Amino acid sequence: MKAIFGIFIFALAMFSFNNASLSSSIDGKALCKKGNCSSCHGKKGKSILVKSGNLQNPKLTLEQRIKTITNGSPTNPTMVAFKDSFTKEEIRAIAEYTMTFIKE
Repeated sequence: MKAIFGIFIFALAMFSFNNASLSSSIDGKALCKKGNCSSCHGKKGKSILVKSGNLQNPKLTLEQRIKTITNGSPTNPTMVAFKDSFTKEEIRAIAEYTMTFIKE
């Protein structure tokens, strides 16, 4: 029984490690370029258009960024959903990359 439990814990740890490192191996910056994000958000995340979200905002959490990239903005129709263009892992990588724009 201990051996089965040990194998289960090992498999769980390996699965967690692989999923945790997956988005870090995806180039969020390149995906931002592919998604043409800078046309509205600028190269450093500062809004170019009036309604574009300011990606330098420290109050915008990773989860909020993922949700907006995935589903689009309910208040700004120019921010479209990318759920059909990118995988969940790619969207997370893009959101993680946008976190580098934060100005405290």
